[in-house]
Amino acid sequence: MKCLKRLREQKKKSQAEMAEILHISRQSYNFYENGQREPKIDMLLKMADYFGVSVDYLLGRSNAPAACNDIEPETAQQRLQNKISIADTETAAEVENYLDYLNAQKNNSKAVAGK
Repeated sequence: MKCLKRLREQKKKSQAEMAEILHISRQSYNFYENGQREPKIDMLLKMADYFGVSVDYLLGRSNAPAACNDIEPETAQQRLQNKISIADTETAAEVENYLDYLNAQKNNSKAVAGK
């Protein structure tokens, strides 16, 4: 996967950090990045979601308009969505509950200010 290293570097992540994010060993990530092994489809999907690109793009099968060095910065919502998409179910539920809490606090603040 030709772009994997550049995508990782653009996120300012080490191989060890990427391995932790993807729940794999650093050695496995290194093999993927250096083309020594091909990831299974579920791993390709996690990587594509995290980097905000298509699986075809990761595999070099797409002439996506954004080249590796021209990836547009993500919004906070896109970064959060990417992180939640690779989180385990329990962690995703905790994040959802916390967001509900923050939104409730924000709505209460607006209600108090409007009185």
